[in-house]
Amino acid sequence: MVIIYATIDAKAPIESESTRVCVEFAKTSLTEHGCLTYLFTVDLEDPKRMHVLERWESEEDLQAHMGTPRSAEFAKFMNNLAAGVNVNRMVGEDQSESFREHSKELMGDSVRG
Repeated sequence: MVIIYATIDAKAPIESESTRVCVEFAKTSLTEHGCLTYLFTVDLEDPKRMHVLERWESEEDLQAHMGTPRSAEFAKFMNNLAAGVNVNRMVGEDQSESFREHSKELMGDSVRG
């Protein structure tokens, strides 16, 4: 599994048109092979900051996604929007189940899979 977490600091507060473009890109990405999660959110404390979360089954799936003309076009859009970007990439096996069990011990039955 490959997880991408990024923060994008925009040049100006995120507008509805930018939100629409990001949501459309995420929805289409979710139809691609191996895309498990693609999510954009605007930070509640900083309206110029956007958070991005992606989960891919494999590196090959992520690279196929990044190699599409649609992704290249979206990258240009984001470059015009962004003043700065911080990207984190994590690769490894999914350990969610053992983490959820540990969280249940700490927090009780409110933790769900």
